[in-house]
Amino acid sequence: MITVLGTGYFSVAQCVALAELGHEVVGVDVDVAKIEQLSAGCLPFYEPDLQPLLVDHLGTGTVRFSSNPAALEAADVHFVCVGTPHSNTGPADRSSVHAAFGELVGHLRPGSTVVGRSTVPVGTAAQLQRKLSPIGARLVLQPEFSREGKALHDCLHPDRLVFGATDRAGINVALGIHDALIARGTPVIVTDFATAELAMGANSFVATRLVVGFTVEFFGAVDEVNLRRRERTVQLARRACGGTLAGRRIGVLGPAVKPETEGVGDAPASGVVAKLCEAGVRVRAYDPHAVPRAKEGSPEVDYVESPRDACVAADAVLVLSDWPEFDRLDSAGLRTVVGAASVVDARGALDADQWRASGWKVHRLGERYELDDPPDGIRQET
Repeated sequence: MITVLGTGYFSVAQCVALAELGHEVVGVDVDVAKIEQLSAGCLPFYEPDLQPLLVDHLGTGTVRFSSNPAALEAADVHFVCVGTPHSNTGPADRSSVHAAFGELVGHLRPGSTVVGRSTVPVGTAAQLQRKLSPIGARLVLQPEFSREGKALHDCLHPDRLVFGATDRAGINVALGIHDALIARGTPVIVTDFATAELAMGANSFVATRLVVGFTVEFFGAVDEVNLRRRERTVQLARRACGGTLAGRRIGVLGPAVKPETEGVGDAPASGVVAKLCEAGVRVRAYDPHAVPRAKEGSPEVDYVESPRDACVAADAVLVLSDWPEFDRLDSAGLRTVVGAASVVDARGALDADQWRASGWKVHRLGERYELDDPPDGIRQET
């Protein structure tokens, strides 16, 4: 049997994926309400295709969930999938990881294997191994390269498997767990802790879609670009509202970090919405799945049940995530309910020609700038 510590987005996908690979899995978390929800086959988040498989495996007993730490004692393999969000003092807040290992130590047996899937900085694994060594337990790092909205798919169809360890026994355990993937040709890379920890930074490359050196300066530059895009979106919203934001009504479509997920986190959309609210805008927002999470971070926003509701009496409409359904919106119909037919398409989600033909003024990031407000260093097209 395998336990998975944590019942967050990736953790639940990991539980179901391990069950699909033929293992009996128990997800363990201290959040009793979440455990009860998952045990009933209900996801506290959204991902396509995950819930049907969860229900199937709950029915067969290959997946179950528990808030009782004693459940850890029945397994010899434990996956740690708790979150490591960015902190104010460093690249990642590792407190949840250390807390999980602290809980595990009291339930491990000699020979147990802990598979670390949480993204951690270089040097963390050595610290964690020192917690396990007195018990005779071993650590294997397995970087995860999953995408939000596709975590289950990426667990079951990885383009490679990376394992970092200091002993062959731990590697053999990891290989045995994933033998079905290896049998169908998935490449395997075995390395040391530090290299595996560096590989955990690969998600940052995926997010930027660039191939460059792994440097602090690079990621700082990426953050600056993302922040500038948020500022530029707010500038376009101000222009769409006639030059001022205070007291305006703006309809926001898509506060999610990206399509096919309910995550908001540090989504660019969240930053834009926060700045609009600070400027005195009355925001009405719609998202197919992210509203519950968005409410937690921005309770001052009025969340509605349809794109049309978000657009009613709006002085401008902002499209901040490229959900496929936004490209199918009835631009002519929405034109009849807005206060002003002005839309800011920050994600390139709309057919601009169609919306303009329906009477909308369309503002898009990356298109030519207006003469009155070119950013520094940008020459106006003529």
